[in-house]
Amino acid sequence: SGLVSMIVGIDISGSMESDVGGMRKIDIAINSLLDISKSLEPNDELGVHLYNENKVKKDLWIPITKIKDFESIMKNKIKIMPKPTGGTFILPALQSIYEALASNEKIFNIFFFISFFCLEFYCRFSHLRR
Repeated sequence: SGLVSMIVGIDISGSMESDVGGMRKIDIAINSLLDISKSLEPNDELGVHLYNENKVKKDLWIPITKIKDFESIMKNKIKIMPKPTGGTFILPALQSIYEALASNEKIFNIFFFISFFCLEFYCRFSHLRR
């Protein structure tokens, strides 16, 4: 039986439409999510929450699902993925993810966010830290 339950929050703000190395940031995020799913065990669980300033719903885009079923669900959901728009408002996403994992009984409950704002900020201002 799987030990891990993970929720990934994906930034769908307008900046995720821009390119990095010829690939949209949102596509990089989705590919990263698929890579994460392939690194987990079949009975581990993965859910996805999309967030921007307009998406304040508490429901998960992909509910917590066993990895053995995740890829087929993801293939269907990707067809109806919302277009990245607006700004980034992370607090409702953090609250939704916390609530989804709070009652989970897995040994390892993990969440993290995929957002390129932090990477861009670090690259632009890292020279100030020296």
